[in-house]
Amino acid sequence: MLKRTVAYRGIDYRIDYELGIVMFLRPVPSMDAGFNPVYIVVSYESDASGDRYHLGGGRVGWSPTGWLDVGVTGIYEEQATDDYELVGADATITLPGATTIKAEVASSRAGIENDFVLDPKSGAAHLVELKSKPRADLDLTAYYRNVDDKFVNDSATSVSRGSVAYG
Repeated sequence: MLKRTVAYRGIDYRIDYELGIVMFLRPVPSMDAGFNPVYIVVSYESDASGDRYHLGGGRVGWSPTGWLDVGVTGIYEEQATDDYELVGADATITLPGATTIKAEVASSRAGIENDFVLDPKSGAAHLVELKSKPRADLDLTAYYRNVDDKFVNDSATSVSRGSVAYG
């Protein structure tokens, strides 16, 4: 973790209790000025009646050298209809010339609605990305992303199931 910022309800965000969402009042960037990913971590308590379900997740990152960062992530959520699992691994290699190579792989298992029937499915997603800034006035990016049509990651809103993208 490079930086932690505390947000305040009413000033930085609002909560819609009926929909169960948190709405930030200002845009939250996906990366900081150093191209490090920005994550939102929320701690909350609930005092509701009804069935109880468990939700858990975690991330472990390790930098064994000055040029390699690796990490694993896992999420598990019990649900009334079908449990949800998401696991992933990533690696970033920093090369000379302000160049990085990033690789990510993830798999999920979730119930996907098919003709009004919840059908448990597993899917996977892969990303390889190269970024370089060989000169102050030149940014280069190349990537390849493949997302199965059965892969589920509701927090990645910019990723469409069943898609391949490159550029």
